[in-house]
Amino acid sequence: MKVLGGRRGIKLFLTFLVLFTVFSQTVGWNEITRISLSRSLSEDGSVKINEYRNRSGDRSFYKGDYYCDKAPGASFLYAPFLKVVDHFTETCDTRIKISEGKGLYRLKNTCFSTFLSRFFAVFFISAVPGALLVLLIYKTCRFFVDDDKALITSFVFGLATFIFTYSTVFFGVITATFTGFLAFYLLISKGTDKRYLSVAGFLTGFTAFIEYYTGLYLVSITAVLGISFFYTRYRDKKLYSGFSEIFKGWEEYAVFFSGALIGLVPLMLYNYLVFGGIFSFSTFFIEIECEAGL
Repeated sequence: MKVLGGRRGIKLFLTFLVLFTVFSQTVGWNEITRISLSRSLSEDGSVKINEYRNRSGDRSFYKGDYYCDKAPGASFLYAPFLKVVDHFTETCDTRIKISEGKGLYRLKNTCFSTFLSRFFAVFFISAVPGALLVLLIYKTCRFFVDDDKALITSFVFGLATFIFTYSTVFFGVITATFTGFLAFYLLISKGTDKRYLSVAGFLTGFTAFIEYYTGLYLVSITAVLGISFFYTRYRDKKLYSGFSEIFKGWEEYAVFFSGALIGLVPLMLYNYLVFGGIFSFSTFFIEIECEAGL
């Protein structure tokens, strides 16, 4: 219970978990292309979504095959859960063609298993990390303000920001945000321990595998750490004193950034194996000639 912030922390987590789950949304091109990758991984052990290409207009085309045009991390994380869902249910959807060729079709009379696969995608990859993110904000705020103010702040973030929006859809945004924020939390709470320093670095790098643009976490944290390092040594020793206690020399920086590089390996490996280069992202191959047919 102490890890979750005591009874108040548990209640906070459960409150937002219920809220995000109740308001979850399961239909959209963005969500469907991610689920298509999860299903391809679960059923075929492949990252190609050729069998599901006409379910969504969000897709990439590379050397004759179709791929999810999003960062793959969220789909990879959901694939094991989908395997379990499919084990206990049976798909019975009827497909209706909307247009031929590169067009799309929609599902008519979708069965309960389809609903479950989409619902649990939102639940496990967005709602749970979203509730954990609110809890983490609460725990972080308690370093700076009293418990009541920390609780109010966490509610504001959970209800009045995009945290609420993205915790109700199957995007990678919330999972990546939670991962990046957890890295920050480890830095300010456990950063003097080099084991946690390397874990924080890994989490920072891994965010890019879940959502491409959250790689900015790595850039922003790098900037903060760099400024704190030089400023505390050549100017005011008191400024950024928290970071100066963590990063006492180049060794601590090396530990953090080594972890970050390891965190980037899954994305670089995926890009290289699928698209032929470590910096060849799926968004470079988005198929723009897609008939909506709606």
